Amino acid sequence: MVEPLRYETIPVGHMVGPFAYVVPRDFNKHRLSAFSGQDLSDCFKAEQGEVVEPSFLYGQHSWVMRKHFSWAGSVHAKCDVDLEAHVRPGDRIHVTGRIADKYERRGGRYAVFEMTTVDDDGRLICTVRNSMLLNFREVATRRRETQASPLAASE
Repeated sequence: MVEPLRYETIPVGHMVGPFAYVVPRDFNKHRLSAFSGQDLSDCFKAEQGEVVEPSFLYGQHSWVMRKHFSWAGSVHAKCDVDLEAHVRPGDRIHVTGRIADKYERRGGRYAVFEMTTVDDDGRLICTVRNSMLLNFREVATRRRETQASPLAASE
């Protein structure tokens, strides 16, 4: 069941997964051509073989955490990545999500999702921490009102 992620009730420490899947052998060809309209997979060939373009690992929080929570109207605010190893086409990876933290800053209420990706042997591939601003509309409205205020303009 998917439930709304509300700041007041965020279950810090809540785990989701692990989910395992195989990265398709033609992953680079399809992913990179979607961005550029061309096959750029040769850019990811190395002496030890082809590696997968890694940015897909950074956005896994969305599909992993949305299996349990919804956060409509939020904005992605920050992403920290520790990439430890490359993924190769055909590799099976295991992704575990966790709500790592929540915090307030300048009127914004944030949830922090941490994704850990490992290979079949349990070796760490990457850790990604994504921060989501949950009350974007409220923060944006407050900032517009402050900027439009004659008192704020004179200060």
